[in-house]
Amino acid sequence: MTADNQEAYLLGDVFEIFIKDAARENYLELHIAPNGHRLQLHFPDGKTIFQMKEQGTKLKDLMVSESLFDSTVRAVPTGWEIFVRLPVTSFGSKIDDLKSSGLRASFSRYDYDDKGSAPVLSSTSAHEVLNFHRQEDWRTLTLEA
Repeated sequence: MTADNQEAYLLGDVFEIFIKDAARENYLELHIAPNGHRLQLHFPDGKTIFQMKEQGTKLKDLMVSESLFDSTVRAVPTGWEIFVRLPVTSFGSKIDDLKSSGLRASFSRYDYDDKGSAPVLSSTSAHEVLNFHRQEDWRTLTLEA
């Protein structure tokens, strides 16, 4: 990636965060590249990704330009690490609401190179099919006071 809001998964290695308030339909897909550039997408619901071709929704229509999260990326001997701070206001929730509803999330890595090798995919979710957007496979996170 050479700038924010480029299609990171087509350009190389990327860490992806899928996260939502469990009580809401909308969710965020956040990408971070090893060089710190980011892609931020807001999906109104879980059906949008599957309906994009039918309804003519373009990825750029889902992009969020204002910063939703802070991140720091650093190289380590075994690869790279990411530190993320995501305010609950980024997905329109209040902390007290999230304490009762919880979060649904998946943290995934799409390790891709442009030399023709197959991407290496990994996730904190046990996906039954190769689709990071399958919310039924995401983990439930609870917040404590």
